[in-house]
Amino acid sequence: MASVIILVVENDLEGWAKPIAAFLDDLNQGVEIATNVEEAIDKARKLEPVIICLDMHLPKNREEFERNPLSGKAEAGLEVLKIVREEI
Repeated sequence: MASVIILVVENDLEGWAKPIAAFLDDLNQGVEIATNVEEAIDKARKLEPVIICLDMHLPKNREEFERNPLSGKAEAGLEVLKIVREEI
């Protein structure tokens, strides 16, 4: 049974997000993955994670991620952090 919820926010699914999530899952931690700013904020609001593993360079939304997973702004993670900090 998972002891905490950890939100992994990373747009490089194969290189980082899935390996990090698998490692945490092996430690019996509850893990969710978000790949863009909007998804990260939405999941943080719903899940209220104890820990957020947050990439800084992220696409804004699902459409941008699907066009180019490595797109986005270098400071997009700070936007996520600011909103999550204010709301949770």
